[in-house]
Amino acid sequence: MKLRYFSTCLTILLTSGCSTIEISPEATSVKLAGGEVVPSILSAKLEPPKEKSAPPAECKLLGEVTGREYYLFKGPSLGLMPESDIERLIVGAKNDLKNKAAEMGANIVYLQSAYASTGDDVNISGLAYKCP
Repeated sequence: MKLRYFSTCLTILLTSGCSTIEISPEATSVKLAGGEVVPSILSAKLEPPKEKSAPPAECKLLGEVTGREYYLFKGPSLGLMPESDIERLIVGAKNDLKNKAAEMGANIVYLQSAYASTGDDVNISGLAYKCP
C-alpha cells in the first residue's frame, strides 16, 4: 500500500514539472504588444517592435505583471535545453503573464523584458493596461 502511494505521488511530482501553464478563458483576449519574445541559445529575449509602440492616451495603467514558466526538475541536461523546450517555456510564461493581466482587469500588456535566468526557466514582464 505504501509503495503504491509513493509511486503515485512520485509520478504526479515528476509529470507536473513538464506541463505548460494553460491560458484561462478570460486571458485569451489579452493582447501582447511592444515586441516579440523569441528563443535564443539557453535563453529567451525580447526583440523590440519594428515600429515604436505605446499605449493610447485613453488606456489606464493597472500595474506591472510578470509571467514565469520553469522546469521543476532540470534533469541531466545541465541547463542545456533544445530550442523546442525554450519555446515551450516561452508559451507557458506568456500564458502566465496573460492570466495575471486578466486577473488585474487588463486587456493589453506592453512587454518590457524577457529572460531565462538559469537556462531552465523563462520570465516575461510588462505593463498591464485597460484600454477601451
